[in-house]
Formats: sequence, C-alpha cells, structure tokens
Amino acid sequence: MRAVLGILRFAYEIMSTAQQPLAPQ
Repeated sequence: MRAVLGILRFAYEIMSTAQQPLAPQ
C-alpha cells in the first residue's frame, strides 16, 4: 500500500508543478 500511496503522491506533485511551476530550490 505504501508504494501505491507514494506513486499517487508523486503523480499529484507532478500535476501540481505542471499547473503552477515552483520556485527553483
């Protein structure tokens, strides 16, 4: 289950950054 949650969270972060690019760290 942790692997699935990690993948979902990873995809969510990608979609978020696609909509509004984050500042370079």
